[in-house]
Amino acid sequence: MVPPMISGNTIIQNGQFTQVNNLSNTSSLSRQALANAAAPNALHNSKERYDAPKCHPNTCVAVLDYIMNWALGQSGETSNRTIMWLRGTAGCGKSTIAQTIAERYLARGFKLAAFFFNRFDSSRNHSKQLIGTLAYQVYTAFPETDVQRLILSAIEDDPLIFERTMRHQFHALIAHPLHVYLSSLHSERPSPPGLLIVIDGLDECVDRTSQQEILEGLSDSEYAKTIPPIQILITSRPEPEITSSFDSMNMKDTHTRLALDSEYQTRADIELYLRDSFKKIKSNHPFRGYLSGSWPDNKLLVSLLNKSSGQFIYAASVVKYVGSIRHRPDHRLEAALHLRPHNGDLPFAQLDSLYTMILQSALDFEKVFQILSFRLIANYPCSTIERILPYNEGEIDILFCDLQAVVEIRRVAFSETRLLHVVHASFEDYLLDPERSKQFHVDIEQERPKHLVSILQYLSSYRPLSNHEGSAIFYNIGNFFPRGIISCELKQAVFSFRMQHFMQYWAPYITVAAFVRSFFSLLERLTLENSSDSYIEKHQLKLFNFSLFQHLERFYADDGLAISLMLILFHLGSHRYIPMLLTRRHPRKLSIYAVYSCPANLVLPRVNGQVPFNDARAEDHILEILYNLNWCEEPSEFRDHLRTFLLDPERRGEYVIGPNTYAKAALGCFKKIRSLGRPEAYVWHYMPPELGEDDYFEEWRFESGHWMVDIPTLYTSSFDRSDDFYFIVLGYLIFFLPQCGRLDALIVECLRSKVSFPAPRDRDGHRFPIRRWHLHREIEAYLARFNSV
Repeated sequence: MVPPMISGNTIIQNGQFTQVNNLSNTSSLSRQALANAAAPNALHNSKERYDAPKCHPNTCVAVLDYIMNWALGQSGETSNRTIMWLRGTAGCGKSTIAQTIAERYLARGFKLAAFFFNRFDSSRNHSKQLIGTLAYQVYTAFPETDVQRLILSAIEDDPLIFERTMRHQFHALIAHPLHVYLSSLHSERPSPPGLLIVIDGLDECVDRTSQQEILEGLSDSEYAKTIPPIQILITSRPEPEITSSFDSMNMKDTHTRLALDSEYQTRADIELYLRDSFKKIKSNHPFRGYLSGSWPDNKLLVSLLNKSSGQFIYAASVVKYVGSIRHRPDHRLEAALHLRPHNGDLPFAQLDSLYTMILQSALDFEKVFQILSFRLIANYPCSTIERILPYNEGEIDILFCDLQAVVEIRRVAFSETRLLHVVHASFEDYLLDPERSKQFHVDIEQERPKHLVSILQYLSSYRPLSNHEGSAIFYNIGNFFPRGIISCELKQAVFSFRMQHFMQYWAPYITVAAFVRSFFSLLERLTLENSSDSYIEKHQLKLFNFSLFQHLERFYADDGLAISLMLILFHLGSHRYIPMLLTRRHPRKLSIYAVYSCPANLVLPRVNGQVPFNDARAEDHILEILYNLNWCEEPSEFRDHLRTFLLDPERRGEYVIGPNTYAKAALGCFKKIRSLGRPEAYVWHYMPPELGEDDYFEEWRFESGHWMVDIPTLYTSSFDRSDDFYFIVLGYLIFFLPQCGRLDALIVECLRSKVSFPAPRDRDGHRFPIRRWHLHREIEAYLARFNSV
């Protein structure tokens, strides 16, 4: 490109003549028009933005260096990109970084123009004064140059220029004057670029159409792909309109992106900021004498870091609140951490104002509220929430497109699953605190039963679309069951629940077991709280039993399933040798979480005539449901009801639990003991006839007529220690054999065991001699009843 020739008041370039006026003769009206077109509050150093937040020393180092290198044309492949888009969620520090970059760039002697949008400032929450403000700063940055002359000339030639399109204004008032001036310096590419434009908070421009117009106007310059005299830094949240514009083909080759995420170690930066800020408070605060030397301790700092979720706005709000000179800092920090205001003042007024503003932008807040309350109870996939509530497919994406600053829709890797992700931990605190969120408050206890009604209606009216949905529905479903008063609406939904439909279409999913257990617990609560509601429990028990009856033939046709069913139903309190397995919510706490006696790896179907050692409950969904129904904190009315139901020959006929079932169970126990790999031993005749009631087992305890053992969690209920398992199975055999009917295979096993029986050894000999002696006596008694040999 041929550099322009300047002669007097005429600029000649590429055969075109541009007439400019001498600066001294330019109308003062044009300068006044330029000043009037600017928004003073939007300047980086405006009085309105006094003490604007800047990056704390030694924080954001990597991201600041990256942006500065790009702005100075020193970043390699991204240097030729005219625009950089710095994107991030609300409060992550975008404006702080933009302010810091502006000040650093100016401090190095380079030219700058900036515009800081603000949704709450009527002079800078729109695009009308954007170009005028930038042009005013360009005018003042290049005194006594043709930049000034060309800007004023453009205004004088077209007094209505500030009513033109964004593209036209940017071209005439900024891009063209700079291009002409910098080209006249006879440099193929200025280094650094002649001007850095910083546009902060583009998402706070309230007219979304204008957001797109701004981006199109800034990128669609005839000079963008030639000599780039301008670099433009734009910061915003990833709002749909903005993202769409940057994704367009028009901007594809003119911009680079930078996301504020964990790559730039925001947690470490926030920790440094908090430590330095608290150190300053301890040194300068009027009430510093009341602060201990260790204040705040690491526990408090970690709590603050976790709540910040990588957002500087949270940390800055805490420091501002705690640093009040009218209050003790330690008291204020405690109030901030517990989100409870002292003397009526709110710890996070700035942050709350931000959240309130974002929620006010929702297209349909009633639906957004339902979805948010659902999400706070359990994080279901978006498609699942849409079907349960019910909404149209993809409606959540539309409803939350304006709320991406605080709630993002993320796709799970390698799948189509969409999940709602709450960006700020403090946003959940805001929603749950009525004093902070006011009309946006989410009362979880009120919302649980409402959502449970929707879930019950969905489960009893539809079929699962996939295995994934079947699993997703029951993930954390227990969170929806109410802790407080059960509403009339929920009672009606429980009574109307179509149990048979549920058992037919949903029961094949193993994860339904937790739902069934919670559902029957709710039925028991209804009856206990109000006996007049007992009809609801009786109604659903009848439906469940009818559904179970359809599976009994299958259970009794298979020895393994029959054994498993009987083991599940007959345990606690059946015999002193049948143990109680106790799990606790925390291993060191005394509160009991669940009580049962049948280890998971004893509830097994038979495979090829053998009882496998590994846990195979998952092979039968009904077995899994019944097993889960026996976890209880106190005696289960349902278990007692079902046991009575199956023991009644008049009601169950040929499927009644009886001697044949016990015989099958005993046979399975013998097989299980032999599968433990213990050596065969001739031990019976070496044992004295009177050894006492039972063995001592050092890892268990005998209390209130029952053996008990604590295990850490439900997930360890499958015993891997063979001595524990051996001890349990011996007890079951002693309990089963007196109730067994004739079974030839069991007779053979008893004859074999009478001669030789597997037994574990310790340094003093074979273990559990008393239990084995009692079993020997039961074997002899059984053979005496049925063996004619």
